[in-house]
Amino acid sequence: MKRINKLLIIALIFGLFSPITTLALSKKETIYNTIDYNGKVNKTIVNNHLYLDTKGSVEDETELKNILNINGDESFKKEGNKLVWNASGKDIFYRGETSKELPLSIKATYYLNGKEMNPKKMVSKKGNIEIKLDFTNNNYLEKDNMYLPLVVTVGTMFKDSENSNINISNGKAVDTGTKTMAVGIASPGLYENTNMSEFSDFDNITIKYDTTNFKLSNVYIIATPKVLESSDFDVFSKIDSLYSAVDKLNSSMDKINNGAKELVGGSKKLVAGVNLITDNINKAYLGAVKLESGSISIDNGLSQIISNLEGAKSKLDTSKLSLLENTNNQKADALFTSLQDQGLNQVKDLFDHYLVKSFGGTYDTPEAANTALQQALLYQEKSVEEVTAIMKLKSMYDIYLLLKLDASAFNETATNINELSTEIDKLIAGLNQVKAGTTSLKEGLTTLKIGLSSLYSGSKTLGDGTVTLSNGTNTLSNGISTFNTEGIKKIVGYSNKFKAYTTKAKKVLNKSREYKGFGSNNVTRTTFVFKMKSVK
Repeated sequence: MKRINKLLIIALIFGLFSPITTLALSKKETIYNTIDYNGKVNKTIVNNHLYLDTKGSVEDETELKNILNINGDESFKKEGNKLVWNASGKDIFYRGETSKELPLSIKATYYLNGKEMNPKKMVSKKGNIEIKLDFTNNNYLEKDNMYLPLVVTVGTMFKDSENSNINISNGKAVDTGTKTMAVGIASPGLYENTNMSEFSDFDNITIKYDTTNFKLSNVYIIATPKVLESSDFDVFSKIDSLYSAVDKLNSSMDKINNGAKELVGGSKKLVAGVNLITDNINKAYLGAVKLESGSISIDNGLSQIISNLEGAKSKLDTSKLSLLENTNNQKADALFTSLQDQGLNQVKDLFDHYLVKSFGGTYDTPEAANTALQQALLYQEKSVEEVTAIMKLKSMYDIYLLLKLDASAFNETATNINELSTEIDKLIAGLNQVKAGTTSLKEGLTTLKIGLSSLYSGSKTLGDGTVTLSNGTNTLSNGISTFNTEGIKKIVGYSNKFKAYTTKAKKVLNKSREYKGFGSNNVTRTTFVFKMKSVK
């Protein structure tokens, strides 16, 4: 059971940080080290794995001594640092020894209830345990003024029946039911290489827990200088493209912000115009009420009503609405041109499948439409950066559609006002007929009052709608302004900060990629394994 647990830890750690490769004629080295509970190295053995697919003479390079073929009977000749293997077409596994200084030193310190103590004296005691592992990067590259990049992984197991409240810095503790596995990450020298405060505590790992019966289980420490594979460097070219897109987004968002402010001014003028119409209709209605009640004579009452209606009609001017419609269309067209410059034509057909119902689509809300579009893009296996750029373009395209919709609403309002003017003309004609007649006068006046009441109610509804529109455009403007200030501008700031970080990251990762091995100078993958002796 103990052996299974040990193998489980090693398998998990290697699964995270050792990608599998079957490339022919490549080489992998694993440096096995046994260390005592203080971190002192007792023994070092280097295992090499040659991946071969050919027979005959194969040249290799190594600095190791006392070389031994450990998994076959292939013979070899050693000439200085060169090995010539008589390959059989199968992979070759061999080991050797070296006195070369390891790139990583480990110091372990133990505390019981806050007091430093030798772990042998802590055995079987109970209390709060703290184990601090300090890592020192011994490989300083003077010509590059930086340390060799190293990723260090620490793993160990605890019995749940004797230990609880297990925590590990820069890592995670996972309870399997009867035992808890703790795994942590460190990278000594990373802070010095990047001067990034986020990595200031990456040269140590601390394990804390409570125990009723202290025992120091085997601790496995895995280190590798290979931070990323070569193909992973493609991400930096994508990041450079992202910087350009953020700059363009910043400029475009400023234009949209200015346009939204102008839209607010236009909507306020529309509210004022509709309120004026409503007031005039209300005056006509009050006149009809007075006429019906007999407060004025029939003749004078009808004349007053006709006069009021004619006055109201003269104020039904739709020129302002036409101006607002044209202004809205101009702003929408300018925005559409800007969106075309950003690649709208390439995705417009796609966007038109994900519009809300008010734009002629099938989705009830912008959130539902955008979620569906984002899922569709991810299903096409687009990158997060591509999805983000397309979604931002989609948001601005929605604003364009809203501007066009508002322009259409202005046009429809003007049409309704013209229809209202026509109805007033008809009403005036009817009143003249009533005035000329001598019968059904009372019924006619009652009908007139009811008609004006309905007309006033409709005008009030129109007024409420324009107020809602004005409030909406004001909310839209404030939202765009907030989004621009607290969203886009912050993104631009983060982009500039991240640009400085990526320059440092490139330097570190390039140095990692250049690493050729510990006991050789032709290694594809190097892994250092440290096994800390248990204390029981």
